[in-house]
Amino acid sequence: MLFGLYDVLISVGVVYPDMTNRQVGEPLLDIQIVAADAQPFRCFGNILIEPHAAIGSLDRVDAAVVCDMYTPIDTAPRGRYGPEIEDAAGIDDVAYQVGYEDPAFFRRLFKREVGLTPAGTAQVQIRPYVALPAERAGATGARGDVRIGPLRDTRRDSAGTLIGERTTLGNISLGMIEMQPPPAEALGQVVRAELAAFGFSTTTSESAASVSGQVTKFAVTTPATALHWDINGVVELELVARGGDGRQHDGRYTANCTDRTFVFPSNDLIGGVVTACLKEIGAKLRKDTALAGVLVAPQILRPMQDSP
Repeated sequence: MLFGLYDVLISVGVVYPDMTNRQVGEPLLDIQIVAADAQPFRCFGNILIEPHAAIGSLDRVDAAVVCDMYTPIDTAPRGRYGPEIEDAAGIDDVAYQVGYEDPAFFRRLFKREVGLTPAGTAQVQIRPYVALPAERAGATGARGDVRIGPLRDTRRDSAGTLIGERTTLGNISLGMIEMQPPPAEALGQVVRAELAAFGFSTTTSESAASVSGQVTKFAVTTPATALHWDINGVVELELVARGGDGRQHDGRYTANCTDRTFVFPSNDLIGGVVTACLKEIGAKLRKDTALAGVLVAPQILRPMQDSP
């Protein structure tokens, strides 16, 4: 979409003379793709963009089109740069499809009923994760100390707080979906809570058993039909557990959650799907007895093995 818009704008003043007089005209617009610091970035869909310049290097801007569907290559996006400009053509299409001839009226009505503009970013707030009580989780007392490292976010299509895009009929965008806490932090809460429920205490000791990992998938989509929306969540977590005696266990935990709604997929409904996925990841961690077995302290593991 970004390159398509760029090609259209740079053709202003060039194409028409060529079509009518077979003489290429002079471009009438000076079009540049810019980024915060002129570094390459990736648009939504993992498309690499190499900007012409940095925002701060521009002496004058007559008009700007802001692309809010990107993920920087190396670091997560932080904040916004100036007022975001809505995708007016896309929102107009939505208005016409649902029977409104006046797109401006549709925007005002949407804002009044939903609480945000049609192209507004969905900010999904997730409650802190709580594991099952220890007796239900299967804990049998203290099992030793575990050093839990921060999870890395290695998703290829998103980063930071971004988890997807809210869409409607025809796959027309209604804005991006972000969550707080970010996916890596939310899944880190799940890991810590489940291990604590199993009887493990956290430590910073380098000699203790350890858990590290990465978030490889965390995405939400909202495909729509004429009658309903489906809110689909997909989460994938990879963990590496290393025991104090050198044993290692690699685990991959996935969750696929769906909620069908006949009303607008609100932030609360999206949050419900995300929460369901986190709970499903927690349930799979509880079922992975090999994970807990590797982390059990050797002095605790030995009596357990010797018992009849």
